[in-house]
Amino acid sequence: FWSADGQQGKAECPCLTEFPEGWRRLWTNETCQLWPASLYTTEPNAPDFCYALDHGLGTCSNWDAMLPPFCKNPDGSTPQDEPSWCAKAWCYVDPDNCILDDGDATPSNRMAPGMVPSYSYATCGSVSNWAKFQRTSLMTASEIVPEVETYVAEARDQIEKLIAGLQEERASTGCPVVDGCACSTCEAAGGTWLAANGSVGYQVDFNSLTVTHRVEDGNRILENTPALEDLHCLARQSTRLLKDIGQLEYDDPGRMGFLYYGDQGEGAYFGWPGSTFCPSGNYDVRFRDWYVSAVSGPKDVIIVLDQSGSMDTSPPPSRWDKAVASAKLILDTLTPYDFVSAVAFASTAFSFSNELVPATAENSLRLREWLNGLDPAGGTSFSAAFSEAFKIVSSSVESRATSSQCNQVILFLTDGEDTSRMTAETPRQMNTAGFKIFTYTFGDQADKSLPKAIACENGGIWYDIPDNGALSNTMASYYTYFAGSPLLADSKQIRWTEYTDLTTENDLISGCLPAYDRTVQPYDLIGVICMDMSIVLSLRDFRAKSDYSTAKARMDEETAKCVKVSYDEPTLEAYRRAVSPAAMCSQDSTPPVANSAEALHDQPVLALLMAFAFACSERRIW
Repeated sequence: FWSADGQQGKAECPCLTEFPEGWRRLWTNETCQLWPASLYTTEPNAPDFCYALDHGLGTCSNWDAMLPPFCKNPDGSTPQDEPSWCAKAWCYVDPDNCILDDGDATPSNRMAPGMVPSYSYATCGSVSNWAKFQRTSLMTASEIVPEVETYVAEARDQIEKLIAGLQEERASTGCPVVDGCACSTCEAAGGTWLAANGSVGYQVDFNSLTVTHRVEDGNRILENTPALEDLHCLARQSTRLLKDIGQLEYDDPGRMGFLYYGDQGEGAYFGWPGSTFCPSGNYDVRFRDWYVSAVSGPKDVIIVLDQSGSMDTSPPPSRWDKAVASAKLILDTLTPYDFVSAVAFASTAFSFSNELVPATAENSLRLREWLNGLDPAGGTSFSAAFSEAFKIVSSSVESRATSSQCNQVILFLTDGEDTSRMTAETPRQMNTAGFKIFTYTFGDQADKSLPKAIACENGGIWYDIPDNGALSNTMASYYTYFAGSPLLADSKQIRWTEYTDLTTENDLISGCLPAYDRTVQPYDLIGVICMDMSIVLSLRDFRAKSDYSTAKARMDEETAKCVKVSYDEPTLEAYRRAVSPAAMCSQDSTPPVANSAEALHDQPVLALLMAFAFACSERRIW
């Protein structure tokens, strides 16, 4: 295991024997290495420390053992919460002369212009996969936020660079990964890795990352497709990238926090540290709020559902059951920076609210309960439906209290034929605010011509879903219309999301950015990269910062920033063609067949985003 140099580190990553001259001038005097209080605390009048001149040099040793401020108390005793790294061997190394497969060379907090010595546990046969001293947590909240944003932006840039080599890597070596459902190296963790009552939690491995695959109806999707192989290769190539960030900032193995990536092609996830994240119910990152917020920004969404008697089909689940499930999945994609309402229509129509409401957890729960209280009956009045929807629009769009004043969409679902004799011009005339209208015909009996015409008149897209089709996936994929915008792809607009962890139900705050394949034109969305704030410090400590309210206001402002999306007609027609040639508005007639998944595989990259729901149209997630 050891190199020929014995305790001087591995041959491929030897211990430094002296520091660069510029560094010595800043951080040493004639008798010792300087460790000022400003590097480890913000407490006034805290003492500076002076370590031996050869501290960390020349040989592997547990250099930190019994040294203040972390591994020794003022009275000389061992701290009750002594960090595990106090007893581990390490030494300083030159990062440009350190090549280790399991390497953990981490930049020192004590920097000098143009030179940053690093320390390594791996070269000494030890393992330490988190930071000895946090580089960011001592900052103010207003300083921490842009630091995390910088980490996310740099990680996004690196992920995009890795994309180009995926096919070569897949062809040459294959890409085995550790599955979150079978992580043999993950070990029990405490702290916030456990639920508040201690009943459930994660096992973790700080030396690796794990992949969590998409789950449909309790079944993990592991079919060995090129897209899944690419995801696995990207996960392997990203391991060092995510670990490096963790080793700079993460200093408490009891504090839950992830650096993670959600994949557009497969709906799967990988993250550091590796963990036993293995959801049993339906799981697809593409319908998680943090994912959708990153790729689409703030939006207004009005869900319009056909509640007529024809939706009460048997055997269960009925069309109405599937419509309600679809609306609930749409709600899963929204954050409090989005605004939402819903309309149910039959012979008449009524709404959940008179105006749009922020998509908070409380409002989302209320809307779900409202949906649960509805039963299908009556006729099918398109006129009543759109009149009610545009009443909500007119009551909402002028105020930031009731509208994102950004991207706006109506999602209209029907399984029948309009009984009100409305024409396609009527919604267009009502639509003075310029909402995009996506229409969905569901089942073999649905009239297709009018819903398609309504979408064409209002800058939207028409979808036709058979009774056994993936209605929920299709409707909840509405956001991909916005994700394809070059304006969004070219920005580095961080979106912050406060979310509840699925396993522990502990709260997390995450900053996210979409990543694109920029080797093609237009750019192709590949996924979303995120960093939890708790990689740096706990949410309790972050919220306790004296300037937290100022920092939170900045996070809210950044997340609510609008990138308005609009397409010219040729581009929009290309998106429609990806759904189905029959969805194109230049078509004179609508064939009475459902949109074809098979036709999607040969479509240009321009249309990939709008196509992904139909590419999985055989999936029974409703």
